[in-house]
Amino acid sequence: HDDAPPALNFGPDAEAAITAAALAERLQLALGSTRGWRQGKAAFAETTTLLLDSSRALRTLGWRTTTDIGRAVASTAAWHAAAWRGEDMRRVGHAQIEAWMMS
Repeated sequence: HDDAPPALNFGPDAEAAITAAALAERLQLALGSTRGWRQGKAAFAETTTLLLDSSRALRTLGWRTTTDIGRAVASTAAWHAAAWRGEDMRRVGHAQIEAWMMS
């Protein structure tokens, strides 16, 4: 369609935002890693807050997120773990979409 937007962002509500450190900790826990991590000094200026603007998706599609951060992290970790094991990622992706659609 000619009236379709060129791109849409899909992300969490601004109220559900967490810090990068909190996200790293949650992802590490979900992956079962105990190695830890450390924050290094950036070679360039970083913004203090980075959020996806999903307002165009809301306006054009009426879309709102239905996935909380815990589920998003768990799904992301499961996807990466499957990739590391050499699984068929097309199948894994379809299974994750099906599971989300059934909930």
